[in-house]
Amino acid sequence: PDFAAALDGAPAGANTIVISHSPDPFVDMPHGPALMLAGHGHCGQVTIPLIGRPIVPLVNKRFACGLIQEHGEQMYVTAGIGTSMIPVRFLNPPEIVLITLRYADAN
Repeated sequence: PDFAAALDGAPAGANTIVISHSPDPFVDMPHGPALMLAGHGHCGQVTIPLIGRPIVPLVNKRFACGLIQEHGEQMYVTAGIGTSMIPVRFLNPPEIVLITLRYADAN
């Protein structure tokens, strides 16, 4: 994604949220957006005890699921409610996420 174009016109210091289908672009996200939301891999769809998620269709496997915090930036990757390619989930339940944003005074 072209983050510069997407964020063009946002006031400096504005709390912005980036929504991306895939979490992979998180590494290229410029400093500034308060949060990135993503999905894509359904958190792997299948989790095998002691092995983990054998199939995660992402370049950055560490972005498979949940809250990721790196270098002062935050991203939440949801499992979503669907599946892809193989219509099955195992030990990886669907989820609908409710994120509550609150204003925090900088002072």
